[in-house]
Amino acid sequence: MNHKAIDKFNELEKGILEIIRAADIFTIELVQLRRGTDFAENLIKDLLRGKISSFVIFRDSYSQEEIEYLKREPRLQSIACQIVLASYTALEVYLVNKFEEYLSFRMKNCPQGIKNAILKTIRFRDLKEIKKNYRDFIGIHIDKFEPGHFPVDYKSNFKENTWWESLLQISEARNEIAHRGISETTQLILLPDAWECFDLCRRWVNLFNINFDRYIYKNELTDYVKRCL
Repeated sequence: MNHKAIDKFNELEKGILEIIRAADIFTIELVQLRRGTDFAENLIKDLLRGKISSFVIFRDSYSQEEIEYLKREPRLQSIACQIVLASYTALEVYLVNKFEEYLSFRMKNCPQGIKNAILKTIRFRDLKEIKKNYRDFIGIHIDKFEPGHFPVDYKSNFKENTWWESLLQISEARNEIAHRGISETTQLILLPDAWECFDLCRRWVNLFNINFDRYIYKNELTDYVKRCL
């Protein structure tokens, strides 16, 4: 069995992480300039070895004065927007590829030409349309996949009640960035703002992949899957 959808997602995830690590170093240099100290020499060495710093994950790593300073740094905001854009793209690519993977498995006894013809008629313009396709063709309500509590910063952009509503918020932010260069509905100023979007997407994808592969390929029902049928 060739799990192409998750392999492609993992490849995109690694690329986004490299952007985040580069942005991490850039952010630390900006903070050093603001503080007037060279506090991060060893930290940057760790980042170059593949780690990430607290400046990526926690908003409390910044003082209020530093936040106000970084709000006036358009380059950092542009990087944060591109991270969100790439994160949503990786999510959507995964869901489309996974749909095709599952549908092909369900139709494994059909001639390849028929499967290809059916797939050509299906459109994937946004998350709502993708949700409808999973429901109509595979019998899965992906909007009901809620794999437990998602740990977010108490200053989080995400005040929604469900993972799916948060994914829809990321989708809206993506559309705003694609058309206007910025998001008006989701604050993207600091790296933690962008990290939260990226981390939510990758957690949801990996949990979705584990749970629904067990259902589709092994006919095993987890509690999370039962709620989606």
